[in-house]
Amino acid sequence: MNHLDFATFIFYHYFSKGKTQSIAYEKSIVAIMILVYLNVLTLTIFLEIDLLPKNYDLFGTGMKYLLSSAFVIFFYFGFTLMLPKKRIENLHFSKEALKSGGYIMVFYILASFTLFYFAVKQNM
Repeated sequence: MNHLDFATFIFYHYFSKGKTQSIAYEKSIVAIMILVYLNVLTLTIFLEIDLLPKNYDLFGTGMKYLLSSAFVIFFYFGFTLMLPKKRIENLHFSKEALKSGGYIMVFYILASFTLFYFAVKQNM
């Protein structure tokens, strides 16, 4: 088990209550994808790396949606292969570990958004 498994399980545990119970795994994968994407985007801004093709502005709106959709689908299936549903469902942690992990996750999300804000602000 690694940190990504634990982070996914924290989201899974949170989403497995209430109305989102039937799609808890999928929402957990999407939440992890958003966090990873945010951190990669922050790094690329700080390091001044351009991920978009040079002629991206010439693409039409439909092509931009198609490329964005392909990107999301590719990484969604990549994350589902890295973090299989059975493995996430079979993880078990104590209440103390889940509680402290939840606090750490909230801090991590806030820190990620703060770093992203400063990266964008610095790059302007």
